[in-house]
Amino acid sequence: MTSEQWIEDIKTSIRRRRLDALKRTSFDVPKVETRNWPWQAPSYYRWMATWSEDAKVQIASAIAKGAAGRYREIVEWDVTLYAWMESAAMYLRDWPTTLLATQASRANREEEAVRLLRWTDEEIQNIAGTWGPHMHYVTICDLMQDSPVSDPTLDGPYCGAFFCTDPENPFVGLVFKGTHPESWQELLVDLHYPPVRAENGHVWGTQVSHGVYSTLFEPFAVLSGQSPFEYIKYTVCTMIAERIHAVTNSTVRLHITGHSLGASYAALSYAELLRLYNNAPIAPLSSGPPTCVLRDLYSFGCPRFGLADFADVFTLAMDEHEGSCWRILARDDPVGLVPPVLITDAKFIHLDRAYEVSDSESPTELPSERNSHPRPPLPVVSINMSNHTPWAYFNALHHAATQLSPKVR
Repeated sequence: MTSEQWIEDIKTSIRRRRLDALKRTSFDVPKVETRNWPWQAPSYYRWMATWSEDAKVQIASAIAKGAAGRYREIVEWDVTLYAWMESAAMYLRDWPTTLLATQASRANREEEAVRLLRWTDEEIQNIAGTWGPHMHYVTICDLMQDSPVSDPTLDGPYCGAFFCTDPENPFVGLVFKGTHPESWQELLVDLHYPPVRAENGHVWGTQVSHGVYSTLFEPFAVLSGQSPFEYIKYTVCTMIAERIHAVTNSTVRLHITGHSLGASYAALSYAELLRLYNNAPIAPLSSGPPTCVLRDLYSFGCPRFGLADFADVFTLAMDEHEGSCWRILARDDPVGLVPPVLITDAKFIHLDRAYEVSDSESPTELPSERNSHPRPPLPVVSINMSNHTPWAYFNALHHAATQLSPKVR
């Protein structure tokens, strides 16, 4: 079997599994994405292609490193920029074709449905293909019209995997999409931040935001009672990583990333894998090299989502971990300052190891919010969501990686 065949086999198996969930989804009132929002505009694919060309040197360097930093205490901006490109690509989600695939599957036109799901990945795969000959992409789950059993007002995550099949340097990037501003249910996940104590041992039983916790760790009917986290973990660590390992006989390194709400999902998923495995193989074999190991977390424009107990235990676990956790905030991005600390009884704080980036100055390390008062709430008059957009992050991260300010949109 050629490399193209086994890679397509992986993707097809994942798409069939995804269709099983999509068929159970109710589309009585299908959600509409007008793509008028800046990062859903029809020209966004062209911007992704332009950014990929502008950053091709840094992307190639990051891929050669396995998309993992070599130094735990030093942020490597080429790898960070590459992780951002993965996060930015997720906004190319093709919802209309996903709906057509679901309808075809319900009409028992299964092969047509699989083909349509393949088309939904086409733009992101084309972008990934420009990054290198061994780069591939597949969407893992699309739960943005589904809810946890406990709360029908919330939406689940949308995520995918970028994976490199280079025998010398295999890796997988698990990537979560951020909020679409026209989806009120996604916005409710963001706004549903009153803390809950995690159950069943998840994230060490600490206190985290109710919205992202419920939509990641609670059961979904469309997943036959499985949680999105378990569904995603099996897909990434078994269906993808084990197959790559079987072909390359090399350990597959896993990094996780996301922007906005996707950054919250990424950080919580990373924390749970850190709790379960830390440096141990995620899918161990009886002999030979480890199948898959957890490495780095890159979160971009992440809101606060955990209380001090979560941040403290996470930091202790990271002290023993061989990977790194980096939180990146574009200058004046308002999302990094929510929920506001002075209007909530429970004080949410960020994880450590954060940098503020801009398109004109060198990155600045942000102080820890642990054992200190977090940054003040954002004055209403200064809210500017343009500082949260993919353009703001690409310009700032490209500058950090090259120390030359790129052309501004």
